[in-house]
Amino acid sequence: MWPSQCDRGAPPHLGHRELRKQEILFARIQLELFKKLLPHQCLGSIWSKRNKPGSEHLAPTVRATVAQFNGVAKCVITTCLGNPSMTARDRAMVVKHWIKVTKACQILQNYYSLNAIVSALQTVSIYHLKKTWEKVSRSNHLINLPPW
Repeated sequence: MWPSQCDRGAPPHLGHRELRKQEILFARIQLELFKKLLPHQCLGSIWSKRNKPGSEHLAPTVRATVAQFNGVAKCVITTCLGNPSMTARDRAMVVKHWIKVTKACQILQNYYSLNAIVSALQTVSIYHLKKTWEKVSRSNHLINLPPW
């Protein structure tokens, strides 16, 4: 999803080309973040101090990576729930879209974005949309993602 669509909670009506752009965008963003990631910033002694006052400068590369994960998850949740006029069928289309993106992320070996999307789809607010999940065919359920 593009940021403007995530903010509105608009259901994605993306063709194959737009879907591919989205997959590549997620992969590129994640690749750039991982290239900048500094291993010493991942150490518990630094990371555990991140919420203390005056520690905003600690572990900026880790913070950016976490912010990207949270941004992807928020985008998924917002597009699934953000528009109150959506029907169960509309939401099912959105869920199917995100499941397609997870499968593409797996092919691209973008496991970080894949995990962010799956985590969002498994949040209580989306997982318990019974009527929505009934409209998602069994072949599209997350359980059918091959193990990595």
